[in-house]
Amino acid sequence: MRFVNSLNTIAIMIIIVALLSLRYMDISHSFYTYVKFLSLTMVILSSAFCIYFSKSKLLVLQIIPLFFILYMFYPSYLYLDGGNYSFWYIYPLSISFSFLFISILQERGIHSYYGISKLFIVLFILTISYYFLHTFSLELRNALDLKILSFELFDFIKVNDFTLLIILISLFFISFISFVFFKGDSEKVPFWSFVYLIIPALFFQEKIYFLVFCVLSSILIIIAILKDTYKMAYLDTLTAIPSRRALEEDFLKLGSKYTVAMVDIDFFKKFNDTHGHDVGDEVLKLVAAQLREVKGRGKAYRYGGEEFTIVFPNKTVDDAYMYLEELRENIAKRGFVLRDKDRPKETPKTKAKQSTKQKNLKLTVSIGLAHATKEQRNPHDVIKKADTALYKAKENGRNCTQKA
Repeated sequence: MRFVNSLNTIAIMIIIVALLSLRYMDISHSFYTYVKFLSLTMVILSSAFCIYFSKSKLLVLQIIPLFFILYMFYPSYLYLDGGNYSFWYIYPLSISFSFLFISILQERGIHSYYGISKLFIVLFILTISYYFLHTFSLELRNALDLKILSFELFDFIKVNDFTLLIILISLFFISFISFVFFKGDSEKVPFWSFVYLIIPALFFQEKIYFLVFCVLSSILIIIAILKDTYKMAYLDTLTAIPSRRALEEDFLKLGSKYTVAMVDIDFFKKFNDTHGHDVGDEVLKLVAAQLREVKGRGKAYRYGGEEFTIVFPNKTVDDAYMYLEELRENIAKRGFVLRDKDRPKETPKTKAKQSTKQKNLKLTVSIGLAHATKEQRNPHDVIKKADTALYKAKENGRNCTQKA
């Protein structure tokens, strides 16, 4: 399921569907007119999303396709004559340089120095593009068509050697920056947006491909922003498991038969007081990772602090008890390894060089569980029962599972 929800998977699937559709579709004049209007609308709409969610990087990158849509179809608005020939020379270079320089910069919002600097970079590149579009000549075309590579390109590559090299260099650095330094979907989408916008110039050089992939790029930007917003709202930032808000919404989807478990890390305050909050955070992450692997179709949530909730749909207390005991034992067996702060960042090649300055700390959890009944189906009442059982588990010596 995570694979299907991945932005990378979505982006690749969209490319495949788009190329197959354009390959076998009979493109009518009405369809072409519709896509022309849609491309302009989607670029403006995605820009509005970027402004609302303060995504300066994506916002300034949307200016580039907007500029070239206007140049291709409404050149008089830019005081240009337009020209399909010059378009396919200047467009891929403008896209490549803009995305390359903007991708390097971090996302710091629109109303900031970084936001303004991104805008100036794009406007500077577009100014140069405007100048070359306005003064495009045979001499410039011959200069760009100069043979650089010592081998013949494939027939399906439409750009000249110089442009191809610029595209490949940009593609390498944008992909490296997007996937190594950034984690959020909205930070990775510049790479896919660049791929979408460069495909028409690289392989087809037809207006309909340019329009369709402009639309798809805008849609992907909106998807990425919404996915990041969803993660912020429904996923716990530290542990990367669903938050309490997600739990509240999932309660609405439950039937009449389910079991709820409340899980609490034993002596968690001692971890923080003795070893610091950084170690406490690592403990929370480790426990959350273990809870995520619970069997029986159980789903784990960060309830708050060191408390977690696991919901078992269509499971009785006895069913859930078996899975929770296995989970509890696995956490106790694993424990928590406190490593030396001065350990090397990379793992030594030989065991003899490995640091022995590490402690195996005891890590256990206490669990209380309760199930919904005909008389008591309200999830919050069931949580209270599970919470009461959790306190009994702590009174019984911790590191155990207690039924309500």
